[in-house]
Amino acid sequence: MYLISAGTYKGANPDKPRDSFGTRLGAPLPHPQGQGVIVRPSAGRRPETTYPFASLEHGEVALEAMKLFHRVEAQGMKEELLEKIHNKVEKEPKIYYEKATSRLGGIHTEERPVSKVTVGGETFRNPYSQMEMKAPYDTLSYDVKTRLPIALHLIQNARIGASSEGIKDLSLYVNKVSENPHSLFVFLRNMLDKESGKSMERREILDSYTNLVSLVGGQTLAVMMDESLRDPSWKKTIKVGVEEYEDDNGVWRIRNLYSPPIAPASYLANVAEVPLIHHLSMIKLSVGPAGFSLKEKPMYIGAFADKLEGYGSQSKPEWGLQRLYDLQIHEKPGYVAGGQMGAGIMTIFDGGNSETNYPHLIAPGWWSNSMDSAGKGNVKPGAEPGQAIIFMPSKNKKGYMSFPTVNERDTEDMHDALKLLEGLNILGIKERVMKKR
Repeated sequence: MYLISAGTYKGANPDKPRDSFGTRLGAPLPHPQGQGVIVRPSAGRRPETTYPFASLEHGEVALEAMKLFHRVEAQGMKEELLEKIHNKVEKEPKIYYEKATSRLGGIHTEERPVSKVTVGGETFRNPYSQMEMKAPYDTLSYDVKTRLPIALHLIQNARIGASSEGIKDLSLYVNKVSENPHSLFVFLRNMLDKESGKSMERREILDSYTNLVSLVGGQTLAVMMDESLRDPSWKKTIKVGVEEYEDDNGVWRIRNLYSPPIAPASYLANVAEVPLIHHLSMIKLSVGPAGFSLKEKPMYIGAFADKLEGYGSQSKPEWGLQRLYDLQIHEKPGYVAGGQMGAGIMTIFDGGNSETNYPHLIAPGWWSNSMDSAGKGNVKPGAEPGQAIIFMPSKNKKGYMSFPTVNERDTEDMHDALKLLEGLNILGIKERVMKKR
């Protein structure tokens, strides 16, 4: 369901006379009109789909892309043309870490695990005490050199380690999406079950998450060090089982097995070779073709939330993100993603945002089979996952344009549509494709 609040033409144009009554009240310019929704008719087994837009500029680009996508798909040429774009325009984006504009948040670094563990009178060396402790970033910057749209997939709520974990479906999704080199990932909150640190299988649970991230390490921008990874139970030694052994006298005995303390976020970051972020960290992506500097290209800034700080709402999943945007984030980003309640997207108007007047609020859904915050026995299903945000490349700041998506099908179709639009324009054959019968 979409709720669209339309703006107005009266007094919204800064180049024309203001509404005198509003001026006397000291009110800002009203929000401009241009909102609407694109309806794509059903075709075969594909149901009717809709895509709302927040401004006339967004609507024009989205409509042109969807018309092209619909035409190409009807001709059975979608895969052929996408392959042609891949071969002749760009095989993959080039992503460069920008150290100069990135900032580490040292105060959030995990404590180093103890070097020795004493259990039952025996002292053991902790193999995890010597690994490098990774500090999460306050600000993480990348320069993405590309001529084609980039989709950033927002992954959270897998609850790996729970009886209702979603690791199987998520692995299939990640494997499928990663085949598109213009798809990037950020792994957010609740990827591990909150009780994982107390589990006898906590190392296996952590490895399951680490292996998932490692599969797409080259396309992963960051992993959030959320409350599941910060849980104090990871600092403790826990019993994980027993084993039989033969002593020096040839007598078989039984002894307990223990899992030593571990810093799970640093372990994941070291093994998967990905950076960490924390609550309300920012990721900055400069997206545009090679040959243009960061100052010239549009900067897509995202803030990522672990908690909603008391503003969570099941019926209005974006509400908590909007309160964080209004009250907690001083450098206004182009989008805020995260939260722990339902799923949905919201675009608001903010004339004071330095990068865009249309920032997005994105609440990703649940990959686990049930939520961990409602119902006895955790039996309440979560909202549908698959949310992403698509960034358009440009040579200048005026080309800033992003498109949030609400589910897996919406993400795939819109990303393909925008890639076709940009790619065929670069090849100079868009009009020919549209006219082809």
